[in-house]
Amino acid sequence: MIKKILICIIFAFNISCQKEFSKEKWLINVEGRYSHRDQMLKSLMNNNKLIGKTFEEIMNLLGNPNDYCNYDKYELGYRIKKIEDLNTSKIKSLVLTLEKPKEEVDLSTKVIDVRVIFW
Repeated sequence: MIKKILICIIFAFNISCQKEFSKEKWLINVEGRYSHRDQMLKSLMNNNKLIGKTFEEIMNLLGNPNDYCNYDKYELGYRIKKIEDLNTSKIKSLVLTLEKPKEEVDLSTKVIDVRVIFW
């Protein structure tokens, strides 16, 4: 019985830490930090079906990618959060791969892959 209660508590805590995606909250940037993105990431990826969206739809949904993320010419990067521990510092980012290089992108260019990376 105690095991079932603990599982329910952990499940409830996990759900309470996640937020539904909100464009307004996604865009909030305070001193280079996006405090809501990590909690909304799962909702964004599960409910918005980013693969197949056009460049125009992505810009309307997520805004401009972060300029300081150095991805290859087919990728758009969105900083999620900075993770720091005693020895290292990593950046968690959402990366969208486009079907064309950025120099050739038009509003109808589609997203062909989505992944979360740590760098």
